[in-house]
Amino acid sequence: MDRYYSKKTVITNAGLALTVKHRQFMLSDDRLTAAQEVVTKAGYWVIHALSLLNETPLAKDVKKALQRTFLTFSPNAEALKQIKDTLILVQYGICNPAGLNLKIAKYNPDRQLPPNVTANQVNGYVVPYDQNRTVWGDIHLKATVLTGDRKTALVAFIHEASHKFASTADFGDKGYTRDSDGMFKEAGLTKAEALNNAESYARFVYHLCT
Repeated sequence: MDRYYSKKTVITNAGLALTVKHRQFMLSDDRLTAAQEVVTKAGYWVIHALSLLNETPLAKDVKKALQRTFLTFSPNAEALKQIKDTLILVQYGICNPAGLNLKIAKYNPDRQLPPNVTANQVNGYVVPYDQNRTVWGDIHLKATVLTGDRKTALVAFIHEASHKFASTADFGDKGYTRDSDGMFKEAGLTKAEALNNAESYARFVYHLCT
C-alpha cells in the first residue's frame, strides 16, 4: 500500500484548500508553491475558457482552438453542450470549496497504466476506484512536471482533472498531444472520441489561455 509521508494543506490564491502529498519525508517549498500556482491558474483558465464558449457568436480564436482539439470549427449544439458540461464539471472539481488533494508522484505507476505504456511516457495519472470509472482517486503529477515548465504542468493537471471530475478517457497517441506544438501525436482520432478525450479538453483550455 502506498504511504505518503509528507502532507501539507495550504490556501491557494483563489481561497481554496489544497492538500499536497508526497512520498518523501520533506515536502520542499518549491514543490508546494508550484502546486499552489498550478491548481490556482488551472481553475482560472477553465473559467476563462467557459466564458469564451458562452459568447455568441464564437470568436475566431475559439473556433481555431475547437478545430485543433475537437476537430471542428463549428460543433453542433449537442457537441458544444457536451464540451461546456465537461468543462463545468472540471471547474467545479478544481474550485470545490471542500478542497482538493494533489499527490506528487515519486514515480512508479506502471502497475496502474495501460498495457505497453511506461511511466516515462506520462506526466500524471489518476486511478478509477470502480470498473465503471465513476469514482476516481486523487490526481497525481510527476515532481519533475510539477516544478518544470508551468504550461506543461497546467496541461497535465487539467488533463487528469478531466478524468477525475468528468470521467474522460484516453485514446493513446492519437489522443495525446506533443508539448512542442500541441498537435496530436498520431492521426486517427474521431470527432466522437475527441469529445471524450481528456487531452482535447486540456489543450483546448491551453490554446485559449496562452
